[in-house]
Amino acid sequence: MADPKTVLEFAKKNGAKLLDLRFTDLPGLWQHVSYPINQLTEDSFEEGFGMDGSSIRGWAAINESDMLLIPDPSRFWLDPFASEPTIVLIANVVDPITKEGYGLDPRSVAVRAESYLKFTGVADTVRNGRCSCGSPPSTGVAVCQGTRLSAAGVARARIRTAATVGEDVKAVATWRSHAASAAIVPAIW
Repeated sequence: MADPKTVLEFAKKNGAKLLDLRFTDLPGLWQHVSYPINQLTEDSFEEGFGMDGSSIRGWAAINESDMLLIPDPSRFWLDPFASEPTIVLIANVVDPITKEGYGLDPRSVAVRAESYLKFTGVADTVRNGRCSCGSPPSTGVAVCQGTRLSAAGVARARIRTAATVGEDVKAVATWRSHAASAAIVPAIW
């Protein structure tokens, strides 16, 4: 896993002039905000960058919209389509006071869902991915409609997502014991 120093060295080596922080909203649309590269420091990975969440559809009212984008040093690349050399970092959206993940940030939702599954003993490993039809993962939570335990201890679950009614999605999780017939599993990455 890369650390902030690795990211800063990569930016310098590639002559980056801009930083583009990216995150997704709950429906799964990419959102982004750009800063001059000199605003990216080692402290930025702890302190974050201020953002107004009221500009994101369905996120927050103006009186509760102050948020921070915390860059994830393990997810970065040079944007091949930018006119100026631009380093892209995926960001987590957090509350500026508590530093807890914002409730409508899909990355935060996924972390909380995985923690819940582990805490309750439903699963000790969660793997999320694409639908068997090849479409991207949908946001939200899916309800398990039945499971089968293989000889190797891997349960295959057939689930339906609330966002894509009627679309069958297959999820794989390693279960500690026989899987329940109805469990909640995240359908986001």
